Amino acid sequence: MCPTGVDNIQACHAGILLDDFSPADLDDLLGYLQPELRGHSRRVGVCASLIAGYADTNLKPGDSPHGISYAAIAYIGGCCHDIGKLLIDDTDYKQHPSLGSRLLTKHSQTLFDNDVVAQMVIDVVSCHHEAPNGSGFPLHLAASNIPYLASICTLADWLDHHLYAAENSDVATVLCSLAESTGVLVFESVIDCFWQVHKEILEKYSFWSLQNPSII
Repeated sequence: MCPTGVDNIQACHAGILLDDFSPADLDDLLGYLQPELRGHSRRVGVCASLIAGYADTNLKPGDSPHGISYAAIAYIGGCCHDIGKLLIDDTDYKQHPSLGSRLLTKHSQTLFDNDVVAQMVIDVVSCHHEAPNGSGFPLHLAASNIPYLASICTLADWLDHHLYAAENSDVATVLCSLAESTGVLVFESVIDCFWQVHKEILEKYSFWSLQNPSII
């Protein structure tokens, strides 16, 4: 299924600027993703929301926009983090954060209830492959310029790639390797927050690994 009747949206980079592509809402937009990628995106959203829900100190919940929790914003950002992949092929992988943020910006009035939430989600999408040591992409941001919610999404994305359908022995290896990622992949405090909710996250993966990825 492709917007505007384009047969291969991945080959149509200008597609994000087409006026006749107008998603009705976020669920409609996510529906354009392939089932496996859509399942991955929703799992990342759930994991990000659980981690953000614990990250009270860093996220200052009293300042959350219009009473919307940071956990809810993390969920939306996680669900949307790979939306730019609608517009790339494998050779352009590192462009998907920028393309995704452009897509969400273009349709922000339709997809989001207010501008503050829209910008926070867009920041997650554009920065979810940035890293505190500056090795990330596409902007190679310094740690001080990476939004905290984006770093949470980075960890949730990494976890899903390593934990989905993993055997128990693999899970132990993944968790041991997290220490090596501290300060490189994500902020140390994000990993600290993960450890506070990791049992709940692992329980979800035990269930998800048995499901059809297209329905997660």
